[in-house]
Amino acid sequence: MTSAGAVLLWGARSQARIVEAILRRDGVRDLIMFDHSLTAPNFPTAARFVWRPEDLGRLMLDCAEVVVCIGGKNGAQRAALSEAFRDRFGLTPRSVISPLATIDPEAEIASGVQILMAACVGLAARIGAFTIVNSNATVDHECQIGAGVHIMGGASLAGRTTLGNHVTVGTNATVLPNLTVGAGAQVGAGALVRLDVGENEVVIGMPARLLRIEPPTVDLSVFNAI
Repeated sequence: MTSAGAVLLWGARSQARIVEAILRRDGVRDLIMFDHSLTAPNFPTAARFVWRPEDLGRLMLDCAEVVVCIGGKNGAQRAALSEAFRDRFGLTPRSVISPLATIDPEAEIASGVQILMAACVGLAARIGAFTIVNSNATVDHECQIGAGVHIMGGASLAGRTTLGNHVTVGTNATVLPNLTVGAGAQVGAGALVRLDVGENEVVIGMPARLLRIEPPTVDLSVFNAI
């Protein structure tokens, strides 16, 4: 479905490349891409690209929707930027869902999510706003996923698991049933989580063990310069 204005993509790296491809296949033609850390995108794109905040400011009137295309452990930043664009500029956070993802009809999907190719979301699962469910990730039945979460490629959440806001679950990690991963926690790649994980804990290994405490960070200085 084509939007009534341009879609702004914040970021011009791999996540933006994937999002752009899905949007174009969905009929979106007018894209504006912004990344203050680059002077050009690192992939071929037909989007209008700017890297200076003042240039983006001049294009904001063209925009109707926004997708914050930053992955990694940046869920708190992704959520904060999405909310800031909504509240300050009136841009609607757009969900981007691959047609190759499998989502049960009884799953609840909030706004501004990104669900990529071959991801699977099970019956009665709830996916919070601004969350990324990456390629081949599995969110099983009755999972409760907070806002600004990133479930990386191949990760598996067994049934009835709960992830707080801004959690990161690394590539090919597994969280066993009925567990809770606290807000801001990070589960390392390939980890096997057999016990609850506390807020802001970083856990690694098989079985997962505590490595350190690391709260998420948010920096809106570039946004405030628009």
